Order: sequence, then structure tokens, then C-alpha cells
Amino acid sequence: MMMASINTTAIRKRNWTPYLFLAVPLTLYIVWIIAPTFYTMYLSMTNWDGISVHPDFIGLANYERLFKDRTFLEAFWNNVR
Repeated sequence: MMMASINTTAIRKRNWTPYLFLAVPLTLYIVWIIAPTFYTMYLSMTNWDGISVHPDFIGLANYERLFKDRTFLEAFWNNVR
């Protein structure tokens, strides 16, 4: 009877091992890739000068202005071709 409880404990500990090995790289991926990507997307929808404490949320107005800019469109199509 004692042997069965030892094996169950060993199996339970062994099942957590892959998750523990994945936790570190997954955490690093979230901290260094995912979080900055979403923060950049948020900042791209604000009117922020980089100095003030609170950026003003303006939505897609920056993108609207970007796609109406002739210089940007010309540069974009030069890179696509």
C-alpha cells in the first residue's frame, strides 16, 4: 500500500516538470515580445509627446493621417515593389 502512494506522488511531481520548464521561456516571451507589442499598439493610437505623464487617446487618427500622407504612400509602394 505504501508503494502505491509513493508512485502516485512521483507521477504527480513528474507531470509538473514540463510546465515548469515552459514557464520561464513563456514568461520571458510575454515580457519581452507580447507586452511591448501591445504597448506599442496602444501608444500608436495616442497623441503623446514622450514627456507628458498621460497620453491623449485619439484612436485611429494617426493611421488616417499616415495613409493620407503622399510621402509615406510613395515610400511604402517603393518598398512593396
